[in-house]
Amino acid sequence: MADSAGPTDEEVLVVGVALFVHARDLREHPPGPDETLARIGVGANSLDFAIRDWINDRFRAPPKRKLVSGDLELAMTWAEFVLKALG
Repeated sequence: MADSAGPTDEEVLVVGVALFVHARDLREHPPGPDETLARIGVGANSLDFAIRDWINDRFRAPPKRKLVSGDLELAMTWAEFVLKALG
């Protein structure tokens, strides 16, 4: 039996963001790289508080700089968001 490598960081990011999007099941229909966060259904309050805090806890361990208010924007594409979140 082959070992499973587990989900990628981007797959984990999709599942985490999916908790805050109600109009679309991101697990069934993952965001395309050119879709904006607003188009996906992410709300401003969720993005700047809950999602940002979750990203900082999950992906931004030192020496990475923690994301601060304004680092993530609803006009970002999914591809830009992934780079910012995981970078």
